[in-house]
Amino acid sequence: AAKEHGEEHHPVERRAQGEGAAREHERARHRQSQVDAGAQHGIKNGVEYIKEVSHLQEEQINKVLDFLFTIENNIIKATAFFKEVFLDEFCTKELLKSAFSVILLAYKDALNYKILEKMEYFNNETGIKNIARSQKSEILIKKIKFILENMQKLEYNVNITLFISNVLIGIGEITDDKGDRS
Repeated sequence: AAKEHGEEHHPVERRAQGEGAAREHERARHRQSQVDAGAQHGIKNGVEYIKEVSHLQEEQINKVLDFLFTIENNIIKATAFFKEVFLDEFCTKELLKSAFSVILLAYKDALNYKILEKMEYFNNETGIKNIARSQKSEILIKKIKFILENMQKLEYNVNITLFISNVLIGIGEITDDKGDRS
């Protein structure tokens, strides 16, 4: 019935998506169900809090998360496609700061999950759990510091494309456990 529903309401979209996009769609539905569950219990954390802090809509938050997961899983792919995937949506300093705030909260949740086995913001997001499991606490702390430093540096950078390229390289170097990039 679910398959028929998808074909019936979105026939062209479903056929064009392919398997990878269908998985992304399913992850987005899973995230929404987690948000709905949090909202039913009156939790101020979760996507409502993230929306308030970042001034982004839920769809934009999900794009930031998807891009973060691409960075963590395949830095080369993220670097190659960051303009089409990320910069077309987050093309101003204000939007980029908002996106960085989502990334910051995601890394904070990964650290919380690593240490306390719970998340405060993303309600058990699988991608964040994977980040926590695959990295040492020290690496997560370095990434948090790196994002904070670059949120401050963003104010003084004119070329957003060059700036985000340097951020991607920096995160990649931290991922490879080579230390901080100044």
